[in-house]
Amino acid sequence: TYSVEFFGFNGEPLANRTVAWGNAATAPQVTVPSGYTFIGWDKVFTDVRENLQVHAIITPNNYTMSFFALAGTFSNGTNTKSIEASYGSVIGTQENPTRTGYTFSGWYNNPEFTGQPILFSAQSTMPIGGLDLFAKYTANTYTITFNAQGGSVSPSSKTVTFDTAVGTLPNPTKTGHTFLHWIDQSNQVVTADTVYFI
Repeated sequence: TYSVEFFGFNGEPLANRTVAWGNAATAPQVTVPSGYTFIGWDKVFTDVRENLQVHAIITPNNYTMSFFALAGTFSNGTNTKSIEASYGSVIGTQENPTRTGYTFSGWYNNPEFTGQPILFSAQSTMPIGGLDLFAKYTANTYTITFNAQGGSVSPSSKTVTFDTAVGTLPNPTKTGHTFLHWIDQSNQVVTADTVYFI
């Protein structure tokens, strides 16, 4: 008789069958962890004529991670990209998209941007099932400074948000003068409804 030893995931001993010369060994049940697939055995054991050590062939599954830049773009000019890799393999850091007037503020696994952002590092790996990730952006803010041209104004500056109306503007005062309106450095009249795309 001969001994046929079976090993599973990461070399875990599964069974040791005693088999008569020329007979087949009965394979044990193989437990496969999430993210992996059992392919088969690395040796044939249907006609046993010697002691055997048989190992399960278990491979990580391939998954896809998709990135949606939404209103932004990647360096190649597209707004979507995807990578395919096996579970647990290193995918490293990922490119952040850009959007005019906005700052990228993280990848989220839902388009509502709830929960915590998904962070990447040089050691990041492909998760089970892959991921769909959505880019979140925060509108940039800018400071408008008011020059009263020899008069007085309060406040003397205001923070405004990209692609958002300037809002309420202060009225300056100057002895012997009547305030008409504000103009910017381009000599354009600025009102509460003015929107800047800087």
